[in-house]
Amino acid sequence: MIQKKDLPAPKKRYQCFISSTYDDLREERAISINAILDVGQIPAGMEYFEAGRPQKEIIEKWIDESDIAIFIIGGRYGSIDPTTGNGYTEDEFNYVVKQKKPYFSIILSELYLKKKEADALHKNSLG
Repeated sequence: MIQKKDLPAPKKRYQCFISSTYDDLREERAISINAILDVGQIPAGMEYFEAGRPQKEIIEKWIDESDIAIFIIGGRYGSIDPTTGNGYTEDEFNYVVKQKKPYFSIILSELYLKKKEADALHKNSLG
C-alpha cells in the first residue's frame, strides 16, 4: 500500500492571465496558451469567461486568482469599455498594476504585424 509519505510533493502550478486584443491576436493567444500548458501551468483568459456575467467582474476575478499576467501587444488598441473610456487591455493592465501582480509584455514588432497582415491577405486571395 502506498503511504502518503511515499508520494512526491505536488509541484506548484501557477495560473497565468493572458491579456490582448482578441480577434487580431487569436493565433498568438493560442500559442501562448499551448506554451503555458506545455510547462504544466494554468492559462486563464477571455477564452474561458462565462457568458452572461459582467465582463469587468470576471476579468478582475481571473486576475485576482492568477499568479502572473502576460500582455500580448499588437497593432490594435481594441474594444473600449464605455464605463472607463479605456480599452479592455489597458484596464486589465491598470488593474494588474494596482493589485501588484507580476507581469510581462510581449510586444509584437511592426515588421511582424505587417508580415502577418500580408500572409492573411495572401491566404484570403487563394480562396
